[in-house]
Amino acid sequence: MTFRRIMVASDGGEAAEWATDAGASLAAQLHAELGFVHVIPRTLAYPTELGFVKAERIADLHERADHYLRHAQRRAGDARSELIMREGVAPSEIIQAAKAWNADLIILGSHNRGRFSRLILGSTAEAVVRGANCPVLVMTHAPKLGCDEAVATGELASV
Repeated sequence: MTFRRIMVASDGGEAAEWATDAGASLAAQLHAELGFVHVIPRTLAYPTELGFVKAERIADLHERADHYLRHAQRRAGDARSELIMREGVAPSEIIQAAKAWNADLIILGSHNRGRFSRLILGSTAEAVVRGANCPVLVMTHAPKLGCDEAVATGELASV
């Protein structure tokens, strides 16, 4: 199996940086293209009393999403990449974005919460693993660069 199109889900958090680092390393080794996806949850766009979402709130969410995506793109270095912004429920939007972009692999981070937290909050990673039509790599900690990865990403001096 060859991975040529790697989708990395980014929410701006620490676990998303782990996923970005793993995606950048794999993309460098495999000469693959990266697609960074960020999903703006509709629940964050608080409606007013009349049920309308203020334009400023939506603009702020889009600006923040753009910041997260561009940060991930810069963090990935020279890898060819595309930025994808979606709105909705994160797991289903990540899955749909991966299908539309023809991703061979999805990488996302997870803080690996306990059973109770998953029961109450749900798990984006778990839902993506169950629903994706391609392999999914879930990063639960920062990747450790070995010699091959360090050479591929140009980080040999830090190993």
